Amino acid sequence: MRRHRKKSVRAAADRVDAALDTVALPDPWQIGDYVDAVAAQRGRPIMLHAMPLRASTGLCGLWLALPDRDVIVHETSTVDEHQEVIICHELAHMLLEHTSDTSLTAAELAHQVTGVDMEVVRARGHSNFDRIEELEAELFARKLIARVRDTHDGAPREGKIRRILDSF
Repeated sequence: MRRHRKKSVRAAADRVDAALDTVALPDPWQIGDYVDAVAAQRGRPIMLHAMPLRASTGLCGLWLALPDRDVIVHETSTVDEHQEVIICHELAHMLLEHTSDTSLTAAELAHQVTGVDMEVVRARGHSNFDRIEELEAELFARKLIARVRDTHDGAPREGKIRRILDSF
């Protein structure tokens, strides 16, 4: 069993590495520009929707695949860097062509996101990493952020730290 799991993890890492090479990193890095690049590659708009999620569901992020667009719902009560990881995790599900996660009911989704017809939604939400698809998505997000940091020499990308460093 353990040997099979190790093979599955290696295969997941290979899939993640291949997916990472499908969309070029924007320079300078901006998460919104990367989202736009993924949307262009997939031929579908991707909307970001920030809202508090954890209190009622324990989720940090959610991908809603609507008939005409994708929506990434992400937690607001966390730091910007963590929000980027959450968004990249959900983008990974798209790029790795993961299917919907049936662990969330339409009622649970409707409670989280208003104004969306839940009859036509395929959704993914993650709260644990037991499934190989969740492992792949999290590995993708972490590797992507590491690649961004390496590409930009680890320099802060935005916010107060950049303004402080730029003032010297």
